[in-house]
Amino acid sequence: MPLKGNVLVRMGKMPFLSASPVETLLKNLTLSNTGNLLFQHAFVRSIYQPQLNIFPMQDGPFTVQDIEKINANFDAVYLTFANAFRTTFRSALKNWTAVIKKINIPVVIVGVGAQCATDNPMVELEEINADVRALCDAVLEKSVSIGVRGEFTANYLNDLGIKNVDIIGCPSMFYFGAALPVPPQIDFSAIREIAFHFSPQSPDNFGKRNPDADAQLEAMLQFMLHKENMSCTYIAQDTQELQQRVWGTKGVTLAHYAPLLANVATLYPLDPDIWIKDLQKFDIALGTRIHGSIAAVLAGIPSFMLCHDSRTAELANWFGLPRIEKAQIQKQALTPDLLCKVMEDSEMHKVFPDRFLRYTNFLQKNNIPLALQNESGSNPNWEQYDKDIENACLLPSLDHDQNNLQLINEKINHVYRFLMQKSKA
Repeated sequence: MPLKGNVLVRMGKMPFLSASPVETLLKNLTLSNTGNLLFQHAFVRSIYQPQLNIFPMQDGPFTVQDIEKINANFDAVYLTFANAFRTTFRSALKNWTAVIKKINIPVVIVGVGAQCATDNPMVELEEINADVRALCDAVLEKSVSIGVRGEFTANYLNDLGIKNVDIIGCPSMFYFGAALPVPPQIDFSAIREIAFHFSPQSPDNFGKRNPDADAQLEAMLQFMLHKENMSCTYIAQDTQELQQRVWGTKGVTLAHYAPLLANVATLYPLDPDIWIKDLQKFDIALGTRIHGSIAAVLAGIPSFMLCHDSRTAELANWFGLPRIEKAQIQKQALTPDLLCKVMEDSEMHKVFPDRFLRYTNFLQKNNIPLALQNESGSNPNWEQYDKDIENACLLPSLDHDQNNLQLINEKINHVYRFLMQKSKA
């Protein structure tokens, strides 16, 4: 069958689509979290090339006509799943399995992970074990292997009887190909600008707070709020936090979780490219979000991951990220000396060449049209990619300004269009 030069990638939106906060919410363009866009766009950067047309696809629902169009017009489907092996994603797992069985072109899963609070996924994820196995079986009929985030997920799938698995980490770490920025050596006792990130939502119930992250938040509070001349900015990622910022809705957000931080400066990045550039002005970043940590790594500043579950620990361990484990944070306060030691102990740059090679080998193994060159570890098409980003005129991150005239105007226009549609109906 001749190739058509068209592929589908599971993602909220293409990197070159400039979307406003209201549009981002309306169309769920971050798939619930800006961190999702980071690894989705990193994957796009890996395959971006003139002869390849890349199209975004979300989680459905898909009609019979949709499936027919996919089979008739595309060469492959690439599913950039994140922590998809979790109980709250069960419905989507079932839906994707049904869809994949009807697709007759290659389907590849890139970078999926299991999310657990314990070290026993077979027990904790018992109610979805059969669903996970069914999804993997369906995918492996259309690809050579499944790319997983780390050893935790690989062992879980092995226990389920899924053997064709490659550990590749997360595509987000390869945003710049083989070139991982090296952070400067700094005096951690003299830092002034901190970017912090936090996971307020419970992984089991997104309407409840996350008790597993209590110790990490308390440690950050003690470190950030009791230092003179220190400025802290919260980098939000959850869609619910964007909803609160735009429409004033209630929910489990940082302000609800930690009233002391209700008025702290806040940034909500709508696009990974802007996010990375935002972080370059800070001295360090720390927090509980894995992609909050990775975005800071890509920005070239010291980044510290406060692990609180398998999702965060798995990727932090695989990439050797500067990290503080859950048990450690419960016993030891965050101090400049601790941060210095964590940074010195990190093997991130030591293991990165191996991790990059495993990632590119997986893409080649599954016939994904890789554009990263072996010699340079970069994509020769990135100059055009950057031009496309510039031409997109991506919006700046949404800040804490309640008098944002552009946002106010957009909200008024949205309400007006909604009322006009209602009146016509």
